[in-house]
Amino acid sequence: MAFTIRNNEAASQFLSEIFDWFDKNQILYSIQRNYQGYPETITGDVDFVVPDGQLFASIDGIMNAALQTGWHCYLQNAWEKTAYLGFYQAVYPDRFTLTIELFAGARWHGIPYLSSEEILSRRMSCGVTWRPHPVDQAIITVIHHLLYNYQVPPKYRQEVLLLIKDDAVLFQNILAKSIGQKFANEIANDVVEQKWDALANRVRTYQVALLTNALKRPISLISTLLDGFAAKKKAPKGALLVVEGKGGRFQDALCDELLKLADKWHIFIPPIREIFLYSDKDMLEGQDEKVSRILRGGGVVIINGRKKFERRFKEFPLHLIRCNEENCFLEMDHSRYPELKNKCQLDSRDVVQLAYQVWDYILDSTVQINGMGSDDSE
Repeated sequence: MAFTIRNNEAASQFLSEIFDWFDKNQILYSIQRNYQGYPETITGDVDFVVPDGQLFASIDGIMNAALQTGWHCYLQNAWEKTAYLGFYQAVYPDRFTLTIELFAGARWHGIPYLSSEEILSRRMSCGVTWRPHPVDQAIITVIHHLLYNYQVPPKYRQEVLLLIKDDAVLFQNILAKSIGQKFANEIANDVVEQKWDALANRVRTYQVALLTNALKRPISLISTLLDGFAAKKKAPKGALLVVEGKGGRFQDALCDELLKLADKWHIFIPPIREIFLYSDKDMLEGQDEKVSRILRGGGVVIINGRKKFERRFKEFPLHLIRCNEENCFLEMDHSRYPELKNKCQLDSRDVVQLAYQVWDYILDSTVQINGMGSDDSE
């Protein structure tokens, strides 16, 4: 039987403490999606919508909840409109990481299409937490994926249909405020009639409409975009993993599982996480800039090596995983912190379990480095 995490108990306690903090401090919030079963059932990350102007106060509250429940922030990237907070607790084989993302409204590259004020004014109670109105959730899902991914992924289509089936007119009227009534009606009709290809073919038109509408408030828009650009330039460094061995099915599977887990739990900053093959020093030639760009943006790079890795990207901490037929051997580049344990042998042949163990070790080391005052994550 494939390895699975034992339970979410520690993460659930942390999430409950966050909910309590928001309620006690009377700060409105809503969970964007996947709120069913919270706080006991947690799938990936947790996305909060918070009031515009209260994002940093919300971060302070979440950090306080982390302190109260024994969680440590291994990575933080925030500006006035969005925040990424990655947390770790040494509770493996229980769930040991939880990512919290905060949004002051729904935006495309900083350009708003649904304000936090509107979302929170229509929020609905959902057990111990709050969820968006179904129409707001549908708008966030449809517009986010259209504008960023140029399609509504098949896995979301039935959900969106159910969310707006009784409120298509409300969907149109809310969306019209950001892209105009004509295009709002067009999108609503295509969703209801399941014309997904037609929607995808008009994405550029909707992007232009959103930008044109936002330019009616040019000073506010330019200020927001500049703040977002500055924050992006200050993103903390990502994670560089080198899986080194003779290659083969086991090594390839381990790389795949490391990537899947990072995607599933949003470990380090999304959306770019990628595997690169390496069998000689020329393999990465021409891709060095791409690798560096991902790491500078806080993402994850996994290098699947067929020979000894020639050290490059020296400004980023290196997590080396050596594979053989019986086990894996982790070696962290902690040359600046020799007091840290920097080697660990993992004996499992279950690649899923190994992926969990590797990420547990990496996040634990990252927390320790942060505690020593490193500027690596700033």
